[in-house]
Amino acid sequence: MPSLAAAEAKVTQLASTEGEAVVCLPAGDYGALTLSGSHTANLTVEPNPGSLASLAGATVAADASNITIHNFSIGGGVSIGEGASHIAIDHNDIDGEAPGGHGEGVETLGVNCSAAGAPRYEGCTSTPAATYITISGNRIHGYGQGSEDAIHLNNWHHVRVTGNDLYNLQEHGNHTDALQSVWGGSDLTFDHNYEHDNQSQGFFLKDGDVSNVLVADNLFLRNNDEGLEENNIQIFNTAELTISNNTSWAGQGDILRAEGSSLPLTATVEHNLGEVFNVLHESGPEYKLTEDYDIFREAPWTFTPGAHTTILKSPSFIDSSVDDYRLKPNPNDIGVDWAPSEFVYGPTGN
Repeated sequence: MPSLAAAEAKVTQLASTEGEAVVCLPAGDYGALTLSGSHTANLTVEPNPGSLASLAGATVAADASNITIHNFSIGGGVSIGEGASHIAIDHNDIDGEAPGGHGEGVETLGVNCSAAGAPRYEGCTSTPAATYITISGNRIHGYGQGSEDAIHLNNWHHVRVTGNDLYNLQEHGNHTDALQSVWGGSDLTFDHNYEHDNQSQGFFLKDGDVSNVLVADNLFLRNNDEGLEENNIQIFNTAELTISNNTSWAGQGDILRAEGSSLPLTATVEHNLGEVFNVLHESGPEYKLTEDYDIFREAPWTFTPGAHTTILKSPSFIDSSVDDYRLKPNPNDIGVDWAPSEFVYGPTGN
């Protein structure tokens, strides 16, 4: 098996140089990769163009910055250390069933012991948040058996999760989610993701109050394979929340929950196609909801829908046999306006 030592040393050495750089690895099956260094400009680590390379896990060290991991097959997942910033995990195949697969698909490792609504435990020590993280164009799959979430965010700020294919996530007692947040954060965009054929929650924010979140243009299909009656989108205590142009035909409901938030809660929910959507007030500030121009399969029972929202049990899709769930016709721009066939997920080879 080729050694990673030279590549890791080169990445550290390049931390002192100016300008963008690329470190390429020859084709092969590698061990676990650890990347460190505070880089002044982006440094990309990838296989040689046209080559295939696999990693038995990848770690971005604490306080590292300006690093992109691109185009690999990765078993064991990717861990992003506390205080890391400007990190991109782009167009990889991240397989929880591959040798070394465990834990989370992509995770940030920070802890904020003082975060409102977050878990408390004796001896908790706060660490810096991971910031400016991009998770884009990946295939992430095979989590839940001896592992947990496809994407697990701990103590984060400025995160974008975009254009990923998330599938074969199966709940086996580990509370498996496609995306879960703990310890809170701010400024999260979750857009153009394709989640399908799972037994998991699709988007789950809890255990730490959150602000400024956009959930837009995502396609959720068949996320309830085992009929466990979980929620698909389930969001607790999130201020400045926007949910727009999602198609959630997942066999699960979507719900907002107010449970003792430290923040005033606002949510704009518009132009979505979903099966069930509700808003629960359990304690503390209530959600101030702006909702209209949605289509729901079932009428909400916790609020009165907007004037242009309709209840429609059997929408007409362009071609559900190939997961093209664009509506036809669609004069009010409701749900996704894309099909999975338009995207390239995982390694591109270049």
